[in-house]
Amino acid sequence: MKRLQPPAFNSVAMVDQLVAERQAGQNAAFFTQHADEWKQRVQTYMETQGAPSFNPRWQAIQADRAKFYSLYSHPRPGQVQEPIIRAMRKNHGLLECPACGDRGVPDTLDHYLPQEHYPHFVVLPHNLAPMCGTCQRAKCSKTGDGQSPRFFLHPYFDTAADEQLVTLTIEPPFNAPTHILAVRAGLDAAIAPVVETHLRELGIPQRFGGWFTTQYTRLLRNASNLRTAGSDVAATLGSFRDAARLAGPNCWDHVFYDAVLSNALLMAYLTTSDLPAYL
Repeated sequence: MKRLQPPAFNSVAMVDQLVAERQAGQNAAFFTQHADEWKQRVQTYMETQGAPSFNPRWQAIQADRAKFYSLYSHPRPGQVQEPIIRAMRKNHGLLECPACGDRGVPDTLDHYLPQEHYPHFVVLPHNLAPMCGTCQRAKCSKTGDGQSPRFFLHPYFDTAADEQLVTLTIEPPFNAPTHILAVRAGLDAAIAPVVETHLRELGIPQRFGGWFTTQYTRLLRNASNLRTAGSDVAATLGSFRDAARLAGPNCWDHVFYDAVLSNALLMAYLTTSDLPAYL
């Protein structure tokens, strides 16, 4: 859950370029016919920050949505969208998924408003963002429902993701702890429900749970080794937290070490108590 730098492209002007490039092809009449409404819908997307409730589906183009899909699936060199898609897919510079916070280079591009229902946003730069395959499979074509109109944080527009959105609680016994990953208390009332559905729909608590087990064992081993070497456990873990913070406040490593360092009982255990023999 990391807010990305918005794409440096004029998404509305891009429609004019796409339509102009189609004039020599077999779909020229189709794109010319729909150009004005296409631009208006892109403008609405930008003004409403991609909110599903303000961006109704465009029923008039559903039968011909494959014409839009081809703009994304088969961009040719020289076409306006080709370098944009290539750069977003390959040159994003991320070492963690911005949707979930798990480590690993995102290996796919996600359509925030899914192409199945919004083919006219298929190459809209502000509707595309890097994402790990696990998140994309979980997200699929979901946007929201009657109870929660918007399930997911927007990768470019939700400024709340500049800060930590979740907290981790680690509870004793510390040789085999339990943990709770939850929405951080005190979030703005408008964003907290979206964070909650974002976590739920992407299955983040369950995925984090498996990661936590391995990470906690590594923590105990590190603490044991640091104590043997006579090193400052708290200072070293603080450096781990600060380094992780550079990837974003919601990356899993930062959330983990922040929880460890803020837990006085756990820190006392790591620095003075007998650690498990299996380490």
